[in-house]
Amino acid sequence: MRRTTLALTVLALATIAGCSSTPTGAPAVTVRETLGPREVALPATSHVSGHFEVRLLLGRCGITYLTGTHAEFEPNNPLCRVHERVTSTDASYHSFSTSRQRLILADGTQVAPSIDAMEIKRQPDSVTVGGRDVVELDVYFEPPTGSPPQTLRFYGDTDTGKSVTPPGPLSVDLPVPGLAAAH
Repeated sequence: MRRTTLALTVLALATIAGCSSTPTGAPAVTVRETLGPREVALPATSHVSGHFEVRLLLGRCGITYLTGTHAEFEPNNPLCRVHERVTSTDASYHSFSTSRQRLILADGTQVAPSIDAMEIKRQPDSVTVGGRDVVELDVYFEPPTGSPPQTLRFYGDTDTGKSVTPPGPLSVDLPVPGLAAAH
C-alpha cells in the first residue's frame, strides 16, 4: 500500500510539473536501428538540399543477388544500398526523385541508381512528400569494381512555385564512411 501511494505521488508530481505554463523544448529522439549482416551505420547528421533534409541511416555494399516479389536479379557488379530518411522542410508538398541521387566513388566516378534493383525492391523513382512529412527509402547502386564509394550526392527538389520557405542548395555531398570498407 505504501509503495502504491508513493508511486501515485510521484506520478502526480510529474504530471503537475509537466503542466507548467513555461514552454520547454521537446526531448531529443534517438533512432535505434538493428544492423543486418554487413550493414554499416552512416553518420547521424542531417543536411538540407532543396526543400528536403536528408539523414543517411544505414548502408551496405557487396550485395551480389536480389530477390523481390516479382523478380530475381544478379547484377554484373555487387550492389551498394543506402537507406535514407528524407524530411520535407516546407509546409507544402514537394517531389523527391531517387533517380537523381548519385554515388560518388573515390576516383570521381558518379554512379546513378540501378534501375533493375530499384524496380525489383519496389523503390519509387519519385515520391511526393507532404508538408513536413518524412519518407524512408532505399537507393540501390551498381558501382564498378576497383574504386570504393566515398560520398552520396543528394539532390533535393527544384520546386519553387508552391514553396513557403526558400530552398537550400541544389545538392549536397554526404560522406559514406564504412561503405568503402564493405565494397
